[in-house]
Amino acid sequence: QAEAIMSARYSHLIGVLGEVGTGKTCLLCSLYLLASCGQLAPQHRFAGSHTLPGYESRLRDYRKWPGPLLPDHITPHTELAHPRTPGFLHLALTASPEAPYVYDLLFTDLPGEWTSDLIKSARWAERLLFLRRADGLVLTFRANQIADKDTRHSQIQSARILLQRLRDSVGLVRDVPVVIGVTRCDLSGGTLPAAAYEIAATAQNLGFGNVATI
Repeated sequence: QAEAIMSARYSHLIGVLGEVGTGKTCLLCSLYLLASCGQLAPQHRFAGSHTLPGYESRLRDYRKWPGPLLPDHITPHTELAHPRTPGFLHLALTASPEAPYVYDLLFTDLPGEWTSDLIKSARWAERLLFLRRADGLVLTFRANQIADKDTRHSQIQSARILLQRLRDSVGLVRDVPVVIGVTRCDLSGGTLPAAAYEIAATAQNLGFGNVATI
């Protein structure tokens, strides 16, 4: 299905990596909800998706969430039909309803174990070689884990190893935009932990020239 979309017109491939529980799927579902409800207008407007059932199956618990406090898990753990074949979620955007150009975005929807495995050993890089084609990369981290003094150092070290392996073993191009995406900032008082900027600086020191932190 991804090949069919990419062969029809240029599609932007966005790699979303992070260990288990760092909010990758929540991030993608939030983007889908914002787009489909018109919250990205006027710059971006929802123009459809080839993976609507995929989004909606991940949103079942959202529909039941009574609020106001966030549960520890609100989306199911990502599992793939084939352990070595990546999964994708598709989102199409356009500048306006009348605009002829549609931007196709293909986001990876991968289990957190893929990221953890790459951090542990470079031998797992082979199944991520498709990221050489990526137009952007998002690395997710939980705010409380990079803010807590007991886990902060190990998180920064894991991020450094991950970025090194993506550069050296996967072969990610240095000019690909890299976003350090910090999730669950409600657990860090609503602020972006300073460690997020340290991880961004690490990416820049490793040669990635287009790095942002959100």
